[in-house]
Amino acid sequence: MGARSRRFKSYRPDWRVTSTNKSKIAKAMSRSKFHSKFKSDLKKLTAAVEGAIALDEDYPKLYQKLIRFYEDQGVQLYDDPEDDYNVILDNVEADLIESGVYA
Repeated sequence: MGARSRRFKSYRPDWRVTSTNKSKIAKAMSRSKFHSKFKSDLKKLTAAVEGAIALDEDYPKLYQKLIRFYEDQGVQLYDDPEDDYNVILDNVEADLIESGVYA
């Protein structure tokens, strides 16, 4: 019986989650959350990152949705429309790159 329990323990995975793993997991979850939440708008978001459209003028509802999404993710905005737009687009670009949509 002793050999059996030792063999079982040697195959038992270590399920401890370190703080490094937590941040990687949280980041991956937020990226997949981004992709699933905005999958129907990926072309518009890519065009905005490339400068072809202005989200705040051309798609104000989508822009407000992005603001809420990033505020919920803990992104700090400045209450200045130009600065806030740049922060949002920087985050959109990062999320598009992470999800493999934009290179």
